[in-house]
Amino acid sequence: MAFFKTLCYFLVIIASTCYAVEVKILTPSKEGREAALIMVPGAYVSGLAYETLHLTIQERSPFRLWVGLTHSYVGELANPVEVAQGIQIALLQMRALGMNTDIVYLAGHSLGAAVICNYAYDNPSSYTGLVFFGAVPSFPNDSINTYPLPYVIINGDIDGLSRISELAEAYNKIQNSSDTNVKLKRAFTLLEGVNHGSSFASGPMPPNVVENDIDAEISEEEGHASMADITNNFLVVCDGGDGDLLDDAIEQLVAIVDESTPKLQPLIDAKDMEERGNLCPWALQAQDFIIGTPDELQPILSLTNYIDNNETTFLESKASVQNITAGGVVVNTITRLLEPDGGLQSRQSAKSVDCKMKSQEAVMVYLGEGDYADEYTCKQINMVALEWALNKSSSLARSRYESRGQRMVFADDIITNRGSQWVETEIKYEDTCTGEFQITSVALLSDVNFPAAELAGVHYCKLMSPYRAIEWIYTDCLRNGEQTQYETTDEPSDVSASRGRNIHTASIMSTIIMMLMTLMV
Repeated sequence: MAFFKTLCYFLVIIASTCYAVEVKILTPSKEGREAALIMVPGAYVSGLAYETLHLTIQERSPFRLWVGLTHSYVGELANPVEVAQGIQIALLQMRALGMNTDIVYLAGHSLGAAVICNYAYDNPSSYTGLVFFGAVPSFPNDSINTYPLPYVIINGDIDGLSRISELAEAYNKIQNSSDTNVKLKRAFTLLEGVNHGSSFASGPMPPNVVENDIDAEISEEEGHASMADITNNFLVVCDGGDGDLLDDAIEQLVAIVDESTPKLQPLIDAKDMEERGNLCPWALQAQDFIIGTPDELQPILSLTNYIDNNETTFLESKASVQNITAGGVVVNTITRLLEPDGGLQSRQSAKSVDCKMKSQEAVMVYLGEGDYADEYTCKQINMVALEWALNKSSSLARSRYESRGQRMVFADDIITNRGSQWVETEIKYEDTCTGEFQITSVALLSDVNFPAAELAGVHYCKLMSPYRAIEWIYTDCLRNGEQTQYETTDEPSDVSASRGRNIHTASIMSTIIMMLMTLMV
């Protein structure tokens, strides 16, 4: 039987050379309780680029920790077929080298995190927990609160690709969870000065990372030490047991989560200002700025709003003002939130907050005379949005914006002549020749005596959301398009052809390996 098992191991090693994915094993140098950690890389980044990080994790771990770095995926893109194979090959090679444990963790960076999140969701009994580096994966079936395995997210606050706003929105979904151990089973951690690429992986980065990431503010060594400690505390907590080791791990993991989560609150508040159920609170603020209501008339004025993102019904909708019982006046507004941009710079905030509101003059007809403030333009409302965002931001984020960020400026509103033109004309975000980032709103104004009563006294604005402003302060303003810390590597166009190997071949060899594994049990 021993000879047969050795033969199976030998055949596995031969089979594993017949397709793209490979594994480098980092053998442990200490004794103790065994565990395994298998790493899946980000897009166009070699799995070998994570060796320095994982050596640090291994050296600082209380476990006899085996590490498997999967690499050489077809096209240097981790995919479900090859990831499944790479994980199994890593385990087989570790066992062939003497590992004897079923405590297995998966780790992934960026794209790799997304792939292992889906893979482990379908195979939860085989693994103990997951470590997500530089990523907030889309949890299958919106399972962020019900995911079958514990997980920890380790992100940087100046990650140019996996934004801090993504982390904030994900955290906001779990912070009210009824699970008393949520900080341990679904741990959200944020490291200051850590970016997306060079903080996690060593060596050249693909062009998309070079273009969209932000220069890290701390050294690789400092960042890796922090990541290693979070990872190892998470591994100890998942392993359970008792004693000082577990108590210390719980204390340290809870501490870093408690330190991280207040840093997310400004972005959560900004998201809430953009959208709260079917209401846009910022639209109500904007209408209030336009009216400039005297203090003595505030008690009788009410403002309403609802969000209508249907293009047809939004075009047909109209803002209105009317008297209500007991001498009150109500102004009814409608908002459309334009979907965020796509692509690698994908923001969480709406591209524009399109508000149908009433003019100051139209409301004065109902409220009566008084000492009204000046009616705000759309441009002025955008300026207030930036001021709101700066006041809400952390002192560190403000300091970065003021010292080295691309400054945000505002141009005069584009004035349109009819409703359809206003709907079709987009808010402008553009770089200026002097290096600022300029926002230009789109307005539609009509006189209170306009012949068509339902179109009289309108003040429509396409506005920048405070959430868009705070995303700019925390992330976008810090990009310079060519990060000075990076060497660039090409994104492979057809690695599978150059190697003469492809995913189809990998799938066939995977079947052989799975059969051999069954025989070895």
